[in-house]
Amino acid sequence: MGMKNRNRLTPRTHLSVEVLSTLESVNEAILRSTNTEQMLEYVLDEILVAFDCDRTWLVDPCMSDDAYFQVHAERSLPEFPGAWTTEARRPLASEVANIFQLALSSSTPLAFDLHGNHAAEILAAGEVDGYLHVKSQLMVRVHLCGLDHWILGIQHCRFAVDYSDAERLFRAIAQRIADGITTIHAESLLVQSEERFATLVHNAPEAVVILDCDKGIYTDVNAKAEILFGRSREELVNKMGPVSLSPEYQPNGISSEDAAPPLIKIAVDGGFPTFEWDHLHSSGRIVPCQITLAYLPYPTRNLLRGSLTDITELKLAEEERRELEARLVQSQKMEAIGNLTGGIAHDFNNLLTIVLGHLDLLELDSGNEKHVLENIEQIRSASERASALTHRLLAFARRQPLRPKALHAARKLKGMEELLRSSLGETVSIEVILVDGLWLCMADEAQIENAILNLAINARDAMPDGGNLTIEAGNANLDPEYARSHADLEPGQYVVISVTDTGIGMEPDVLEQAPTPFFTTKPIGKGTGLGLSMVYGFVKQSGGHFKIYSEVGLGTTVNIYLPRSFSSEEKDGIKADSLVIRRGKGQLILVVEDEYSVLALTKTLLSHLGYKTLEASNGADALRLIDQYPNIKLLLTDVVLGGDMNGAELAVKALEARPDLGVLYMSGYTADALLHHGTVDSHITLLEKPFSQRSLALHVQKFLTN
Repeated sequence: MGMKNRNRLTPRTHLSVEVLSTLESVNEAILRSTNTEQMLEYVLDEILVAFDCDRTWLVDPCMSDDAYFQVHAERSLPEFPGAWTTEARRPLASEVANIFQLALSSSTPLAFDLHGNHAAEILAAGEVDGYLHVKSQLMVRVHLCGLDHWILGIQHCRFAVDYSDAERLFRAIAQRIADGITTIHAESLLVQSEERFATLVHNAPEAVVILDCDKGIYTDVNAKAEILFGRSREELVNKMGPVSLSPEYQPNGISSEDAAPPLIKIAVDGGFPTFEWDHLHSSGRIVPCQITLAYLPYPTRNLLRGSLTDITELKLAEEERRELEARLVQSQKMEAIGNLTGGIAHDFNNLLTIVLGHLDLLELDSGNEKHVLENIEQIRSASERASALTHRLLAFARRQPLRPKALHAARKLKGMEELLRSSLGETVSIEVILVDGLWLCMADEAQIENAILNLAINARDAMPDGGNLTIEAGNANLDPEYARSHADLEPGQYVVISVTDTGIGMEPDVLEQAPTPFFTTKPIGKGTGLGLSMVYGFVKQSGGHFKIYSEVGLGTTVNIYLPRSFSSEEKDGIKADSLVIRRGKGQLILVVEDEYSVLALTKTLLSHLGYKTLEASNGADALRLIDQYPNIKLLLTDVVLGGDMNGAELAVKALEARPDLGVLYMSGYTADALLHHGTVDSHITLLEKPFSQRSLALHVQKFLTN
């Protein structure tokens, strides 16, 4: 439909001042509207005046297979009443659909010249007489974000119009309408979202608060929060905030990322930090709470949503659980002490029975030299067994004096292979597996031999009908994650020795108690229950790690991890059994011991070895004798002494006065006086109780040369 040259619109629409005035009027109409319907009424009224038109309307073409169009608003002069019912769904005739399609596909307004029946056919299909008077029509697309595009139209019925000067203004008004509708729609969605959020907050099963991070105040709370705080909503909102939070949690300065507290930073970054907070109820009662924070994006404020849960009951339950655990631990300790005491009493009573009985026989058979020697040998054997028992107990308690050195586990295992075969018997097949490039480990050589032998004997006893014993040595890196799950374990590099048998295995409850002293599943008289406990204590005291794996019917693996040594391997020294005892030549030795019987015995043994002695029962007397007798060559002192100083402290003071003085310690239990991280310093010489005359002689002659 071509446009014809008709009368132009009145000058009001093509003067810049009047155009601006029209747009300002349209803007004011939009701003004073509270909803879409009201806005359209106001704006269409302004369009009637601005364009001196007879009718204006806004429709949604609804271009779909089920073709119809919907009238959202229509305004007209009284003499040219509206043709359509607002919001009515109208069938979309093909001619009208074509016109709408042209308008929707064009970015500029489209003008039409319409006359008589032809206009009626197109726009109203003869239903409304008013459309017989339409002479000109202008339409433009209204571009709505997120919605279907609408069409804005004006009609002139009194006269035909040339819209050339009106198109820019008409398009600008259409854009204002689009902006207004989009804004109102967005605000409506926001209101709906806020209403839904408010409903969720206020109906939430837990206490919920909305916190303004910049001001540190609550902007909203729900009913559960009122109960939790013991205050009404009016008392909380915009008047209070979590002022009792520590600085770590204080919501202050979130607008500055550098100044934001850690928890708020986590929330802003999308995390959901959870922490505990003891909050003061209005009654003065302290209520422990668990709080989870979530950041709420908001155009003008930094808001946090806090979900608070009263964990009073959980705390009480946790406290009860801890008390029950403490009672259980105490009960287990008492049971362990009972087992330990019973085991010690049983073994020592057996040993003392042997000693006392053979002493009686000595007295009865004093005239029979053969019987005397036999009784002495039995007493010596029982005493050595008692000594081994105490050493195993000290090993479990991590109080045995260790002398660790860098040694090669592969060489040690190879050297013990023959001993193990003879100890375990023919029914046990032994295989030793060693990896290439095995590291050196740091351990006490004698104790590692005892540990491997004990593990091998335990494995043999777990295979009563014979089986396979595999001993492996390899390198292991224990990472921090593994170390965190095991107490007293430092991550790092270790040499691991594994002893695996194909025996009967252990039930989980037996496995848990396996390293406990005197705990044994062996028949009475078949084992002391100290083998694993000794190994466990030795490994732990060496700074290593002890782990048992076992399955019933499949066997057991015991892993001992010993710290890697970066030093050179230390060669074996001369065996004590091969050393020759040399008699003394009257050198003077000061013996310091607070147990008189041990003191008298030591002096007698030294006298038989050719030495002279002085005696003292405490450190103070010993220092006076050292000052009085400058010819004292050796200080032989017990580590644990009565009085104000122990043996180590006495030695320090003695060496200050006599730097040339030799110092030999003796002890059955060193406590911590000589041990540093479970080991004896290399410059210290220690004679362990109980000792024989030979052991005493060998230790003394290290200091006193002939």
